[in-house]
Amino acid sequence: MLKPIKIDHKESILAIHDALEILSRKWTVSIIFGLAKHNKLCFKELKFHLIDISAKVLSYELKELEQNLLISRTSLASNPPKVEYELTEYGMKLEALIFPLLIWGLDHRERILCTKKHSTEEYVDTVKKNLCSCMPLLK
Repeated sequence: MLKPIKIDHKESILAIHDALEILSRKWTVSIIFGLAKHNKLCFKELKFHLIDISAKVLSYELKELEQNLLISRTSLASNPPKVEYELTEYGMKLEALIFPLLIWGLDHRERILCTKKHSTEEYVDTVKKNLCSCMPLLK
């Protein structure tokens, strides 16, 4: 169980805003989710998994995530040169946030869109089983 942390209200709000500033960027969660699911991806593979992102934007977002210590970049000695990206240990901590967001988002979409192809519970269980294999922190 987590120990209670004594932080004043202002510090708490600032910490939440810092987290949201990073996570609210359009592609951050998608990139982190992709790397969590596939472990390591080169630039082209990552771009393939992210629909409608330009190479310029992906490059910028990867640099931002690297500066925030969430991903690491490894240059491989190959011809042509290849770069792989993966979550850092610090970045892997975000997996525990992304899964509840996914579950909430699925439920929210179902409520708002009123599409009941599956019961929410059945659908969430299916998604959870599929994701747990690629997100070890959630097992």
